[in-house]
Amino acid sequence: MFPSNSTATASSPRDRLNAHERDSYMNIDDIIMSSAKLPCQFKLRVPDLGYLEPGSSKNDIDIGDKVDLPLWLAQQLYSSAMPYVSMDYTKPYKANNRAILDADATVVDLNQSTPFFYKFGVGILHFSHPDAVELSRILLNTFSTRLAALMDLSRHNMVGRSAARKKNNLNLTEQRLFKLGQKSLLSYSMWSGGQSRRLETSKLVTRYKKRKMLD
Repeated sequence: MFPSNSTATASSPRDRLNAHERDSYMNIDDIIMSSAKLPCQFKLRVPDLGYLEPGSSKNDIDIGDKVDLPLWLAQQLYSSAMPYVSMDYTKPYKANNRAILDADATVVDLNQSTPFFYKFGVGILHFSHPDAVELSRILLNTFSTRLAALMDLSRHNMVGRSAARKKNNLNLTEQRLFKLGQKSLLSYSMWSGGQSRRLETSKLVTRYKKRKMLD
């Protein structure tokens, strides 16, 4: 009935990823997160970029040189046809910290270690690393474990030192979920109490009636 449109096909995973990257370009949290640095080792010689290595007087970066690079730059250097760098995990994602998270993720202060723990963790999964599968499991397990405690915290509106300590342990993603949970609880309380269904006289109607009385 209608002419076929070749542009109306379902978007591919790459298209959806590119769209997400465009949306993240203007997101201040993503800008700050992607500026966090990763320990990288160069696999190729790069001329005229010796200034990237703090304290170095060399003009060039040689094979084997180790430089801390922001995540966004490391991803670009890694995603080329011949990767310029390999990377290692920062402390919050290393084996010792993963073991602590595996034991009891709810007691770890993610806000102190890295406020963007989940986003940055997903970002470094972009790289090939022998521990990548284990890290992805830890990220998912940590989020799901802490989410249950987070829901209890926001639902019961706990107070006191224990609650304050738990709130301080939340990273930025969890803090937003906590506020969303409290907002949802307040909306539900208003609905169950009938406040959301209460009819009120429109301010426009009230002003009109007052004007008629004065006339």
